[in-house]
Formats: sequence, structure tokens, C-alpha cells
Amino acid sequence: MKFIEDALELNLANLQTSKSKLEKSINKNDKEAFLHLMDKSNEVKALENDFSNLKKYLNLTKNDFANIEKLLNKNESIFSVEGKKLINQKLIDDFKVSKNLNINYKKLIDLDQKATELLEAIKPIKAKPNKNEKEQAIVDKFNIIFNSQNILKDNKVLEDNTTQEISFLIDEINNQSSSSNDNQINEAKQNAKAYINSLSNLSNSLKSKYIQEVDKNNIESSINALKSRAKLYDDVAIKIISAIAKANELKSTQKYINATNKQEFDNKLAQIQTLLESNKLRANDAYIKNNSNIENIKQDLNDLETLSSELNGQEPSDDIERFKQDVESKLTSSISERAKAYSLENLLYSTMITKENKELFIDENKVDGVELTFKDVFVSPNNINELNVVYKAQSKTNTGLVTDVVEKVVFRKDFNEKLRSLSFNNLDELFDFNYQSFNEYFASELSTKKEEIITLFKKKIPNINGFFSFEVNKDELFYENNKLGFNVDFYFNSKKVKTLKLLTAQNVEFNDEFW
Repeated sequence: MKFIEDALELNLANLQTSKSKLEKSINKNDKEAFLHLMDKSNEVKALENDFSNLKKYLNLTKNDFANIEKLLNKNESIFSVEGKKLINQKLIDDFKVSKNLNINYKKLIDLDQKATELLEAIKPIKAKPNKNEKEQAIVDKFNIIFNSQNILKDNKVLEDNTTQEISFLIDEINNQSSSSNDNQINEAKQNAKAYINSLSNLSNSLKSKYIQEVDKNNIESSINALKSRAKLYDDVAIKIISAIAKANELKSTQKYINATNKQEFDNKLAQIQTLLESNKLRANDAYIKNNSNIENIKQDLNDLETLSSELNGQEPSDDIERFKQDVESKLTSSISERAKAYSLENLLYSTMITKENKELFIDENKVDGVELTFKDVFVSPNNINELNVVYKAQSKTNTGLVTDVVEKVVFRKDFNEKLRSLSFNNLDELFDFNYQSFNEYFASELSTKKEEIITLFKKKIPNINGFFSFEVNKDELFYENNKLGFNVDFYFNSKKVKTLKLLTAQNVEFNDEFW
């Protein structure tokens, strides 16, 4: 709770005090109380919004935050008290922007995993009374990262490359190790390979990758780490297989067959199915290197389960449509207070709003009795000034009533004016190229060597007026009136907004065809 309070800059105790004061002041059935309530309507709305955000983000983060706390506070933690404070502040700062803890959690998993592996790997070298030059260099590098109590130094906790730095040091120890023929190491390798081969839910290609990695290692702790990692992925493969079987069973029920919102479920199921080959976990280099990819798989499985529960096939289609129309009629987006504070209302174009920045510019919608979850935004294909804001709407009293709803927001700032300014006469205005270089090609090779010819064109500028980016459309080359050309696609905020067909300013001469 404290983490969410800090991240949202809210205090539950203060909110409850404010709520109690309001309740006492309006707990009278008279005109004065009614007028007081009207006067305090903005305060009531703000309180409702704050309580709603606390509940929403507590639910979203509780699992990840519990896992992070467990990792940070485990026995023989690699983090100091100060290091944990730094991590907590980093989590708060990042959460304010992304409203997500999962990315940082996965980074901490990999950091902890590699650090634990290194601490074991370096023990034999540190224990040597007489170290050679390379061994001493390894210890010196270790001491830059860890203190004398094997705790990660505070200045290394938040460095982006610390995990990679530790991995490189493990590789150095592995290359330095002279015990590759040691009986203990060979025995560890044989045991690990036999164990990995016994895992029944990994594909043969994935097992081979693990075994190749085992063979390359001369550090017992690294060999054991690979063995443990293979088991973790074998366990998650069981969950994948079970989830797919359960989803396929669901597809034969009315809940799925009659559902109007099955597309997202189908897409997620198809995505999860690609993780397997012949009903076993497919090979992936990421599974060899770290444990954190398991969290990606778990998230996909959780998403599939949620989408399964939200299929609306058990509700009459007329009820779904009425619910959809009713919710859409009550959607009223407005420019956010943050945007208004910077006087952006009359400066915003529809194309400026993305899924990632929508929260900065447009307030969250609220409809009584309905749980709304923002999903996406897109510009209408026939009206570039019209933004479609997509939500998942679910009734709070009948959870079977769930469907996507779309609100159309029309922006006063006309983006067509910007589009009309995108006017070019030829390719020479946008690209550098040498006309003589085309002499090496035959006209008949415009199709077979299309991509090679396109690489001859280099952008003169990275963007147009700092506003539009542009890319060559590689679908087709044109040769018209002795001039070479292709389509150029223009983008704003990763959205394609215009395409121009442009030709070279001068004639292009190709190599003579020989018959």
C-alpha cells in the first residue's frame, strides 16, 4: 500500500479523513446540506477518483510488488539497505510514467540470478592464497561490483549494464578455469546433461541448446544454474500445455461460439501456441540465458485466462449491443488538466495521441456501474482529425456483459494543413544518390534487384521540419518516362499519414540489354 501511495502521491489516511468530514457535513436532510454537497461536488469527484486509482493500481501491482519484496528480502540478499531504498525509489519513479512494475521485476530477477551465479563461481579463485595475474584481475573486477561482504555496491544497483558486467565476469572465470578436466566438474556436467535429457516437456532442440551450454562451462555453479533453469522452463511448459488444452475445450462451448469478443482471445491463444512444437517447449536462446522470460510466459497465460473469463457468449447478443450503445453514449473524454495547464488544448492534433501518451493528454472516462479499461487509440481512416479511443467495458453488476466500446473524439486543430505542406517534386529533394550507379543494372532487374537498388538512395534529412519521418516503400520500383521512382511513406508518431509517388529529377540510364 505504501508503495502505491508514494507512487500516486496519495495518502489513504488523509483520503479517509476527507471522506469522513464530507459525510458528516452532508448527513442532514435539509436544503443547507444539499447546497453544501453541490458546492463540494469537485471535491467529491476528486476523492472518488483518488480512491478508484488506489484500488485499481493496488490490484495491478500486488503480485509483482510482492515478488519484488520477496526477492529483495530473501536470505543472503545481494542488496544493502541503502540499495533497497534506491530500488524502491526507482520503482516509484518508473511507475509514475509506465504504471507498470513487471519490467523492473524482470530486470531484478536477471540481476539477482547472475550475481548469485558469480558469487559461487568466484569462491575458488578468492580462496587461492597465491593468485596468478589473470585471477587477480578477476578479483579486482569483482571488487568493483561487490563489497567485502559480497553485497552489491550501491552505485552498481541502478546501473543499466551491471547484469551484463557480471555476465562478462562469469565468462572470464569460465575461460580462466583450468579445471575443465577435473573429475568433479565432469561429474557435474554428466549429471546435468542426464537430468536435462530426462525433462519431458522440453523439445529436443531446446535440450540440445542446454546441453551445448553445459559442455562449454567449467564452473560448477554455472552448470547447476543451467540445470535449475531447464527445470523452471520444464515446469512452465506444463502450464502452457494445460492452458492450451483448457482454451481448446472452451472453444467448443456456447461461451466461446456465441461470443462477440473472441478475436483477442484467439490472438492470444495463437501466440501461446507458437511457444510449443510437438507439444513441447520450443527452443529459444533467451531460455538458456536467463529466468526472467518465464515472467513473460506467465503474463501471457494470465492474459489468456482473463480473456477466457471475459468471453461474452453466454449473454444474449441484443443485451451486449444495448450495453455497448448505452456505454458509448455516456463516454465523455476531455483534455487532461495537465495538458490544459500548459495551454495545449488548441495545439493538439489527433495524430499526436498514442496508446503510450494518451494518459498525459486525455482524462480517463468514467461511467457509473461500468468498469472501463483503456485499450488503444487510432485515427479514423476517413477523418484524420477524429481519434478513436477504445475501452474494454464490463458491467459491475453482470460481469458477463463485457465488450469493446469506442469513443470518437474530434480535434479542432486540422491535421490536414500539415499534410498539405508535405509536397515534393522529386526524389532528389529527399535522397542523395549517384545517377551513374544505375548504369550497372539492366532495366529488367528492377524487380529481381529491387532491394539492392533501393539501398543506393540515402536520406538527406532524418525528418521533415522535425515533424514527419519518412521511409521508402519497398513494394515496387517504377520506371516511367526514363525516370526511376518509388512511393515514399510519411509517418507521424509511427502512424503512416501520407504516401507520395516520386520520380528522379533527371533521366536514368540503365545498362544496355544484350540479346
